[in-house]
Amino acid sequence: AYEWSSIHLRQVKATMVLHSYSYNRIFLLLLMTWGVYGFSPQVHHRHRVACVTRQRQEPTQSITLAPHSPITTRHTSMMILKATDDSEEEYATQEDRLLSLLTFLQNRQAKRKVCGLDATEQEQNLVSQVVQDVEQDNDMNLVTRQDGKISFEQLEGDWNLLFTNSRTMIINKSLSGLGRSESDMARHTSLIQKLSGNKYLGTAELVEQFGDKEEGGITVSIPGEWFTQPETSNTGKPTTSIEIVPERVMYGPVNAKADDWSSLGPIKRLDLIYLSRDIMISRVNINPDYFFIWQRLAP
Repeated sequence: AYEWSSIHLRQVKATMVLHSYSYNRIFLLLLMTWGVYGFSPQVHHRHRVACVTRQRQEPTQSITLAPHSPITTRHTSMMILKATDDSEEEYATQEDRLLSLLTFLQNRQAKRKVCGLDATEQEQNLVSQVVQDVEQDNDMNLVTRQDGKISFEQLEGDWNLLFTNSRTMIINKSLSGLGRSESDMARHTSLIQKLSGNKYLGTAELVEQFGDKEEGGITVSIPGEWFTQPETSNTGKPTTSIEIVPERVMYGPVNAKADDWSSLGPIKRLDLIYLSRDIMISRVNINPDYFFIWQRLAP
């Protein structure tokens, strides 16, 4: 009986220690997770799957089609595009058609997130379909006209992100990952990619804005280098790949190494599929299903 009591006492003590360790560990994980805006992007990638199931689902808004119309992605996109043009005139280019669609989707609901970060699956499919049509516009597409050989000078400038279907950015509600908080100060408002320098040394900077800049919003600066190299697209056509090597992530008092921020992965290597004077469309090299649509800003 004494031996059983001794063993039982040791088991009780071990259980108490285990519970204490569990509580301490949970508390520590909460402290690690609770960043400046309630979530640290450094630990997010280890919980991505769990976070996806918990994120708030955006309400899906139905699109009214004409009676007896075939419900296809292409037909629906044309119906939406028609709704954006009161005069019902033809678009001059596929690029104009794409810009019209993006404007319509952005204004379709009040207080929508920018860059398509709250787009529904149907809306993403619509944009993807039109992107394919834009890519085939040989008269406008410099990637096709120049046999995939895009010069450094043609890419220089400031590019504003209009739309992306990148799963990583959608989960993080931003590029840096700071947009996951529900705070108004953490509301993602823009992402600008600045490409400068020369073919020997390219200077890149990604500038992400959160909240109203005039009311104390946060500006995130991600400086680094960039260069181009020949690549073959997923369709087997020659193209140019843009590689960005981010060095630091800076906002407020934070000045961290970019290597610690896994959320930056999607923009590190992008393959061009379309380029004109004003629009650049690129696909993620390791997963061409994801794309980015950029618009050049006036100097």
